[in-house]
Amino acid sequence: MNTAHNLKRIAKKLVELSFENGIVSEERVRACLRSISGYTLHEHKTILRLYLHLLERAVRESELLIEYAGNIGPETIEKVRLAISKLANHQLKAEVRENKKLIAGIRLRLGDNFYDNSIQGRLKRLSVKN
Repeated sequence: MNTAHNLKRIAKKLVELSFENGIVSEERVRACLRSISGYTLHEHKTILRLYLHLLERAVRESELLIEYAGNIGPETIEKVRLAISKLANHQLKAEVRENKKLIAGIRLRLGDNFYDNSIQGRLKRLSVKN
């Protein structure tokens, strides 16, 4: 019987194998799922639970949400995506949304991390300080 540590290591490896060029590949996920068929029912269930949790986190960390207000061109958006990809050490898929509530500026979300350089964010921080 595998230890919990070994099962987590297996799930982590399966997550790594599920990506192709920074994007989850359906074909690779299917291959990963087929590869765990030889484990006991308990091990299988544990690996699947860990795999799902780790895969969801990895997907969140590969998707960059860029919200902006004001006049920001596509070249600037691409520069931001490339700069954050470099910091994250992997390619990021960007979702871009105009958000007029920001008043002006930009707000980024990558996984559980936020960066807010908008007028709305600055006003909110000022109101918290007082």
